[in-house]
Amino acid sequence: MKRAYKILFWITLIILIISNIFWIYQTIDNAVGYSYYKVSCEEYHKDMLKLKQILTSKRTQNEAIEFLDNYKIDYEKFQKGDEFIISLNSFALTYNGNGVLISTDEH
Repeated sequence: MKRAYKILFWITLIILIISNIFWIYQTIDNAVGYSYYKVSCEEYHKDMLKLKQILTSKRTQNEAIEFLDNYKIDYEKFQKGDEFIISLNSFALTYNGNGVLISTDEH
């Protein structure tokens, strides 16, 4: 009977050690993954600001659309009343009926 308790003790001790090792690995992996996520979000935000600056420097909606098409950047365009809107994932450009930029909105 004593021998059975010793075997069970060592089995539970091994399971405890393995589960703690797995928990430590998972914590370190989550920390590394979060740091990569944070860096990629910062880079995405910088790229978004540069693209926004470039597109706001274009004089008309046709120039902006031509730029987006030339560089194969995904966007959606639609008409809302008299306004023409070019929507990218993180911001939108709004043009009046004459094709002149009137506002930029971040999402």
